[in-house]
Amino acid sequence: MEPHDFAFFEKRKQDHISASLDEKNEAKGLSGLQDVVLYHDALPEINFENVELQSKVFGQSLETPFLVSSMTAGHRDSLKLNTLIARCCSRMGWLMGVGSQRRELDDESALSEWRKLKQEVPEVRLMGNIGLSQLAQSSQQIYKIQKLVDNMEAFGFFVHTNPLQECIQPEGTPQFADGIRSLTELCDSLNVPVVLKETGCGFSKKTLNKLKNTPLAAVDVSGLGGTHWGRIEGDRCQNHEILEETSRSFKDWGVSTVESV
Repeated sequence: MEPHDFAFFEKRKQDHISASLDEKNEAKGLSGLQDVVLYHDALPEINFENVELQSKVFGQSLETPFLVSSMTAGHRDSLKLNTLIARCCSRMGWLMGVGSQRRELDDESALSEWRKLKQEVPEVRLMGNIGLSQLAQSSQQIYKIQKLVDNMEAFGFFVHTNPLQECIQPEGTPQFADGIRSLTELCDSLNVPVVLKETGCGFSKKTLNKLKNTPLAAVDVSGLGGTHWGRIEGDRCQNHEILEETSRSFKDWGVSTVESV
């Protein structure tokens, strides 16, 4: 990125936050969870005080199995927002996924956000995050990603895949060729577990089958039913008739959380 690109990048990230707070950009009622029934067990054979939430994640013990997935990074308000989230996660014993660290690949000064956050909340367990389209562009990214991991003392690392968003976003990078190969190379190279995640459109069975031979630690399905990035990018490109119309056509696009699981 050139210096003038960073200002535009920050503006886009702030636009994303504003659009995410607008209810029309939520794919409500489409997760499939409303149809899931949890059966009552009248003979649980355990005392309530013996119920424990402690879990093993990537071979390490955590107080709970919960995760706050990736949201935002790389703009002037992100440290404040992420510090608030980190404090909550630290207090509750949750993992925290950070927002996209694309900027840090080209701007090492942006790494200070995570050093400051760790100084403020040293106990929080962070998951780094980069987009698959950025990873696939160059094998040299792996060295930079390891630096991200070391800088933030990451517990693990997310790679997010967001083809719908990248295709609708006016400045998107819908380049996913060699994505699986790049993902496999990253898993083999990083010294922390790698997790592949969607960003609100889920995974079909066919897509998940493509990952059978990859050394991924886990998949975060991030299925349809919450914030929808196709809608958000459509909200941002109201002066671009074709992209805005495309966004409307794909406003409910994705695989539900239940189907993905």
